[in-house]
Amino acid sequence: DFDCGSWADMGTLETEHDAIAAHIDAILERVQVEKIRARRFKVVLDACCGAGATISPLLLEKLGCEVTVINGELSGIFPHNPEPLNENLAQLCNAVKMHEADIGFAHDADADRVAVVTDLGDCIGEDYTLVWGVAHVLKHRAKGPVVTNLSTTSAVETLAQSFGCQTHRTPVGDANVSGKMKEIGAVVGGEGNGGLIWPELQLGRDGIAAIALVLEFLALEGKTAHEINEELPRYTILKTTHEFPRERLPQLFQWLKVKEKGIETDERDGVRFNFPDGSWAHVRGSGTEPIVRLILEARTPEKAAQIQKSFREEIESLAGVW
Repeated sequence: DFDCGSWADMGTLETEHDAIAAHIDAILERVQVEKIRARRFKVVLDACCGAGATISPLLLEKLGCEVTVINGELSGIFPHNPEPLNENLAQLCNAVKMHEADIGFAHDADADRVAVVTDLGDCIGEDYTLVWGVAHVLKHRAKGPVVTNLSTTSAVETLAQSFGCQTHRTPVGDANVSGKMKEIGAVVGGEGNGGLIWPELQLGRDGIAAIALVLEFLALEGKTAHEINEELPRYTILKTTHEFPRERLPQLFQWLKVKEKGIETDERDGVRFNFPDGSWAHVRGSGTEPIVRLILEARTPEKAAQIQKSFREEIESLAGVW
């Protein structure tokens, strides 16, 4: 319900010159700065020549870290695909090993997401930034509900259950996740794309705050990033896209439901199939392209490959028909 007004009622324009400092201060007020500083972490940051280059190095320095920045120029030209996926982080992995760093971080273009590389130069995977955040918040900060979307790893549920907390799923989209978090008073949430939402600071994905939380987790645990990664629950998650006519998506969803008759489904965003053994497959259409996304997870790589093959063959065969 918006009120419309004339140009004369538009109000005034103000420019905020201290937004970076204000955001850093807000983060520092909420984490255990001295605990982090005591560890003197060596950190490599891949800013991907994006917005994170203007703020994350400053935050890391205030947290007492020895910082090496790669791709920190604000050139407007991305040195690699800015999606923080494992296949785009080879340069960061090599830099972590070369500098013998404790951890590596990679932002996307606008820094609302962050990926993590361990001290051994291994990518933990985009879903696991949220997993680390959930583990840290529930263990060291606050117990309460957790929210994520239908396409994110079940490791989130596994962790939440171990702390006696409930996980709520929403359709894909950070607005859906943050809306549910606000509704139920969640203590942490986000999406399996490196997007962590920490409501104590704000109800939006924040890759800068996520860096501080991950470092606080390392500091309080007193372990290496590799050791923490080994201790957290991990399943095999696979993500692919397939060309498919958008107007035929309802027929595809109906066909898959017939094929997987008897399997529990969630139809709030495409169709997610929840199998009795804990594995799942989520099939959803893109809102902007004639493609369908297939995201699935299983307890073993073999089972994940089996589910992927079955669903891919069905999607591709029906795409060929139409």
